[in-house]
Amino acid sequence: MVPATSPSVASVATTQDAQNTQKPSIEATVVEAMLERVLVALTEQHVDAATPWRALLPDVTQNSRVGIKVNCLNPSCATSVAVVRALVDSLRAATGLASEQIIVWDRRQDELQAAGFTEAAVGATVLGTVTSIT
Repeated sequence: MVPATSPSVASVATTQDAQNTQKPSIEATVVEAMLERVLVALTEQHVDAATPWRALLPDVTQNSRVGIKVNCLNPSCATSVAVVRALVDSLRAATGLASEQIIVWDRRQDELQAAGFTEAAVGATVLGTVTSIT
């Protein structure tokens, strides 16, 4: 996640929680707290939950669309549905964007669905760049 106004600057932040790293499944409530810690670490700002998002995406308005690229092709290294849901919920709460304005996407619609990425699961629009099954 790089602020739109600084495309040449990249930052990385990590967080761990034994409740999520020691289990085969991811606890959604723990992911939410982990996401908040990462957002604060990336931006060094925490007045409220929206402040880090405003720092990362300063140009987002009520008319914006935000895309979240996931990886669902390799099940050994797939993006977690719970992590994406936490991102979507946090982003919506911070920006006021509607679920239709947040697009979770990958290569094919059938791959997204097979990996569990549905609109109900992530709280946002889910789109494959190719919708046919090959």
